[in-house]
Amino acid sequence: MIFGASLHSEVIKKSYTLLDYLYSNGRLGRREFEKMWDCATKKHEAYKAAIFKALTFLATRATFEDLKFLLAKVKQIPLSEVDKLSLDIVKAIAKRLVGDDSMANAGSPKRD
Repeated sequence: MIFGASLHSEVIKKSYTLLDYLYSNGRLGRREFEKMWDCATKKHEAYKAAIFKALTFLATRATFEDLKFLLAKVKQIPLSEVDKLSLDIVKAIAKRLVGDDSMANAGSPKRD
């Protein structure tokens, strides 16, 4: 409902607790991230800031696989269109990976 036909930036700004709850309980995944991304990049520019900030918030809680998905989305942005909002998502991803030892080693081979 938040990212559907009744999309409104103020509702998005107030939805972080709900998004956190849904994500923590496995009810928000890549399909929903894809919908959020599409709303941010294919609809009116006014929604981009609110949605990118919500994605940045979710990146602070996301799994390694979801972080890879979000990073792949950011990498699709043409260099001329990269802005503070997209860089904030990258920053949140980097902090999450560096700050969580289990994630920092998720892509690395085990050493004995």
